[in-house]
Amino acid sequence: MIRLMRQHEIPGLARLWLEASIAAHAFIPASFWQEKLKIVEREHLPAAVTYVYEEAGSLRGFLSVSGGNFIGGLFVAVADQRRGIGKAMLEEAQLRYPCLELHVYVRNCEAVRFYLQNGFKPISFFKGDDTGEESIKMRWHK
Repeated sequence: MIRLMRQHEIPGLARLWLEASIAAHAFIPASFWQEKLKIVEREHLPAAVTYVYEEAGSLRGFLSVSGGNFIGGLFVAVADQRRGIGKAMLEEAQLRYPCLELHVYVRNCEAVRFYLQNGFKPISFFKGDDTGEESIKMRWHK
C-alpha cells in the first residue's frame, strides 16, 4: 500500500535512506551519507510530501516531493529492491503531479536507466557542489 508518511516514521525512513544511499552510491564514501543522516531526518523528510510503501506492516520504501514537483528522493529498502516497489511509487507520483523533476548521479547507472524507462528526459548536466560528482537534471511531464 502506498500512503502518506506519518511523522513517527521519520527515523525509520532516514535509516532506510542511509542504507539504500550507501548501497546505490559505491562511488561516494559511506561517511558522506552518514554525515547527512540527521539533516535528512530533521529537515528534508519533515519538509517534503513523502509517500511510503508499506507491506505487511513494514515500510519498504519512500518517495519525497518538495518544491511542488521535485523528487528529492526515491528509495527502496535494499532487501526489497527489484520487486516493483520503486516503479509503483513513481507511478503514484506521476498520477498526482503533472510534471516531476529530479537529480540523479550519472554514475548511478541503474537509477538513470530506471528514470529513462519511466519517461524522464535529461534536461541538463551539472557537477554536484557537495560531492563533485556529475549529475543529470531530469524531467517528466504528462
